[in-house]
Amino acid sequence: MQKPISLKTFNRLVDMLTIIEQSPPEQQTFSSNELARNLGVSDILVRKDLNSIGISGRPKIGFSRQDLVTNLEHVLGYSGHNEAIIVGCGRLGRSLLDFHLLDSLGISLVAGFDLTPSTIGRLEVLPVTKMSSLIRRMRIKLALVSVPENVAQTVTDQLIEAGIKVIWNFTATPLIVPEDIHVHQDDLRRSVAHIQQHLDSEES
Repeated sequence: MQKPISLKTFNRLVDMLTIIEQSPPEQQTFSSNELARNLGVSDILVRKDLNSIGISGRPKIGFSRQDLVTNLEHVLGYSGHNEAIIVGCGRLGRSLLDFHLLDSLGISLVAGFDLTPSTIGRLEVLPVTKMSSLIRRMRIKLALVSVPENVAQTVTDQLIEAGIKVIWNFTATPLIVPEDIHVHQDDLRRSVAHIQQHLDSEES
């Protein structure tokens, strides 16, 4: 059984895959030195990260592009297929529905839910009253939440009751959930505060 990957290693692997995908398509091999230089870390750390997920290079040749992409996508979960829903289809929700990159990363949005039913691109936005039944029928485990802050907790409670196990929270509301429910917080306010802090430190 593979050991859990630390957050720092996980983030480096994500960056590594991005570097490889942005390289010229004719480049079919990568050395640990090259990857390390682009990541800003040591080549020893690069080899250690890759060895930890079962990827090894060849002496004087390096790492195969295909092996790197295939294995990294698998480890990072991009090669899977996870169906998800989004609750709240205002401006942010609509942009997420039209965010085709999610599909390439293994997350397939199958429906949106809002007080006002509509159609956005290829996806249907259904009334919230149909949310619980669809989650149960399709056995959906992932929900993106982009509702107004004053209803975020109520919506979260409904999602959990219907069987959702992972919530991607795009609201600024801290969600209260049971221990077996995972919440990933994407808080724009917090991000802006961190950015502003760094900008202020640069000016001082």
